[in-house]
Amino acid sequence: MWIRFLIFLQLSSDAITNELRDKILEVDSAYFIVFGEVWCPDCMINMAVLEAIHRLNNRIEYSIVPREGYEDDLKALTPDGSVRIPTFISVDSEWNPKGMFLEKPKVVKEVEAGDDQVKRIVVKRDYRNGKYVLDAIEELVELL
Repeated sequence: MWIRFLIFLQLSSDAITNELRDKILEVDSAYFIVFGEVWCPDCMINMAVLEAIHRLNNRIEYSIVPREGYEDDLKALTPDGSVRIPTFISVDSEWNPKGMFLEKPKVVKEVEAGDDQVKRIVVKRDYRNGKYVLDAIEELVELL
Protein backbone atom coordinates (compact mmCIF):
# COMPACT_ATOMS: atom_id res chain seq x y z
CA MET A 1 0.00 0.00 0.00
CA TRP A 2 2.74 2.51 0.91
CA ILE A 3 4.63 1.65 -2.25
CA ARG A 4 1.64 2.82 -4.30
CA PHE A 5 1.50 6.05 -2.28
CA LEU A 6 5.17 6.66 -3.02
CA ILE A 7 4.58 5.97 -6.71
CA PHE A 8 1.71 8.51 -6.76
CA LEU A 9 3.87 10.99 -4.85
CA GLN A 10 6.58 10.71 -7.50
CA LEU A 11 4.03 10.95 -10.35
CA SER A 12 2.56 14.04 -8.70
CA SER A 13 5.93 15.68 -8.17
CA ASP A 14 6.87 15.01 -11.79
CA ALA A 15 3.52 16.35 -13.08
CA ILE A 16 3.83 19.80 -11.50
CA THR A 17 4.46 22.27 -14.31
CA ASN A 18 6.65 25.36 -13.92
CA GLU A 19 3.54 27.55 -13.90
CA LEU A 20 1.93 25.49 -11.12
CA ARG A 21 5.22 25.41 -9.21
CA ASP A 22 5.33 29.21 -9.29
CA LYS A 23 1.72 29.45 -8.02
CA ILE A 24 2.45 26.98 -5.23
CA LEU A 25 5.61 28.79 -4.17
CA GLU A 26 3.78 32.16 -4.06
CA VAL A 27 1.41 30.95 -1.31
CA ASP A 28 2.19 32.54 2.05
CA SER A 29 -0.12 30.30 4.06
CA ALA A 30 -2.81 27.74 3.29
CA TYR A 31 -4.51 24.98 5.20
CA PHE A 32 -6.55 21.93 4.24
CA ILE A 33 -8.66 19.67 6.40
CA VAL A 34 -8.69 16.26 4.73
CA PHE A 35 -11.17 13.51 5.48
CA GLY A 36 -9.66 10.22 4.38
CA GLU A 37 -8.65 6.66 5.20
CA VAL A 38 -5.47 4.73 4.42
CA TRP A 39 -7.39 1.85 2.80
CA CYS A 40 -9.06 4.12 0.22
CA PRO A 41 -7.47 4.08 -3.27
CA ASP A 42 -8.77 7.60 -4.07
CA CYS A 43 -7.28 8.87 -0.79
CA MET A 44 -3.94 7.29 -1.62
CA ILE A 45 -3.80 9.01 -5.01
CA ASN A 46 -5.00 12.44 -3.97
CA MET A 47 -3.18 12.56 -0.62
CA ALA A 48 0.02 11.98 -2.59
CA VAL A 49 -0.93 14.96 -4.75
CA LEU A 50 -1.41 17.16 -1.69
CA GLU A 51 1.83 15.91 -0.15
CA ALA A 52 3.72 16.79 -3.35
CA ILE A 53 2.29 20.31 -3.13
CA HIS A 54 3.22 20.52 0.56
CA ARG A 55 6.78 19.37 -0.15
CA LEU A 56 7.19 22.26 -2.58
CA ASN A 57 5.83 24.76 -0.06
CA ASN A 58 5.60 23.68 3.56
CA ARG A 59 3.43 26.74 4.31
CA ILE A 60 0.66 24.74 2.65
CA GLU A 61 -0.37 22.52 5.53
CA TYR A 62 -3.02 19.89 6.14
CA SER A 63 -4.52 17.67 8.80
CA ILE A 64 -6.10 14.30 8.14
CA VAL A 65 -9.36 13.34 9.85
CA PRO A 66 -10.72 9.80 9.49
CA ARG A 67 -14.09 9.35 7.86
CA GLU A 68 -15.11 6.85 10.47
CA GLY A 69 -16.67 8.68 13.39
CA TYR A 70 -16.94 11.96 11.47
CA GLU A 71 -19.69 11.07 9.02
CA ASP A 72 -22.07 13.72 10.40
CA ASP A 73 -19.40 16.39 9.98
CA LEU A 74 -18.87 15.35 6.37
CA LYS A 75 -22.60 15.38 5.67
CA ALA A 76 -22.82 18.91 7.05
CA LEU A 77 -19.86 20.13 4.98
CA THR A 78 -20.48 18.58 1.56
CA PRO A 79 -22.92 20.29 -0.82
CA ASP A 80 -24.99 17.15 -1.37
CA GLY A 81 -24.72 15.78 2.18
CA SER A 82 -22.58 12.87 1.02
CA VAL A 83 -19.89 11.07 2.97
CA ARG A 84 -17.21 10.60 0.31
CA ILE A 85 -13.50 10.36 0.76
CA PRO A 86 -11.20 11.92 0.22
CA THR A 87 -12.75 15.28 0.95
CA PHE A 88 -10.29 18.17 1.01
CA ILE A 89 -11.55 21.42 2.52
CA SER A 90 -9.48 24.55 2.09
CA VAL A 91 -9.99 26.90 5.04
CA ASP A 92 -9.05 30.51 5.68
CA SER A 93 -7.15 31.82 8.72
CA GLU A 94 -10.38 31.80 10.76
CA TRP A 95 -11.18 28.19 9.75
CA ASN A 96 -14.00 29.15 7.40
CA PRO A 97 -14.29 26.84 4.38
CA LYS A 98 -13.00 28.42 1.16
CA GLY A 99 -13.38 25.53 -1.26
CA MET A 100 -13.61 21.79 -1.59
CA PHE A 101 -12.17 18.89 -3.59
CA LEU A 102 -14.40 15.82 -3.43
CA GLU A 103 -13.07 12.36 -4.12
CA LYS A 104 -11.64 12.68 -7.66
CA PRO A 105 -10.75 15.31 -10.25
CA LYS A 106 -13.78 16.77 -12.04
CA VAL A 107 -12.78 15.34 -15.42
CA VAL A 108 -12.86 11.80 -14.00
CA LYS A 109 -16.22 12.35 -12.30
CA GLU A 110 -17.69 13.75 -15.53
CA VAL A 111 -16.71 10.66 -17.51
CA GLU A 112 -17.92 8.34 -14.74
CA ALA A 113 -21.30 10.08 -14.85
CA GLY A 114 -21.59 9.53 -18.62
CA ASP A 115 -23.21 6.76 -20.60
CA ASP A 116 -20.12 5.43 -22.40
CA GLN A 117 -19.26 2.30 -20.41
CA VAL A 118 -16.00 1.65 -22.26
CA LYS A 119 -14.80 5.21 -21.70
CA ARG A 120 -15.74 4.96 -18.01
CA ILE A 121 -13.70 1.78 -17.61
CA VAL A 122 -10.68 3.26 -19.41
CA VAL A 123 -10.75 6.53 -17.46
CA LYS A 124 -11.14 4.71 -14.14
CA ARG A 125 -8.18 2.47 -14.98
CA ASP A 126 -6.09 5.43 -16.08
CA TYR A 127 -7.07 7.39 -12.96
CA ARG A 128 -6.09 4.49 -10.70
CA ASN A 129 -2.73 4.39 -12.51
CA GLY A 130 -2.05 8.07 -11.82
CA LYS A 131 -2.80 9.57 -15.21
CA TYR A 132 -5.00 12.31 -13.76
CA VAL A 133 -2.72 13.61 -11.01
CA LEU A 134 -2.14 16.85 -12.92
CA ASP A 135 -5.89 17.49 -12.92
CA ALA A 136 -5.98 16.95 -9.15
CA ILE A 137 -2.97 19.24 -8.68
CA GLU A 138 -4.64 22.00 -10.70
CA GLU A 139 -7.89 21.69 -8.74
CA LEU A 140 -6.10 21.80 -5.38
CA VAL A 141 -3.99 24.78 -6.45
CA GLU A 142 -7.22 26.61 -7.34
CA LEU A 143 -8.27 26.21 -3.70
CA LEU A 144 -5.15 27.87 -2.28
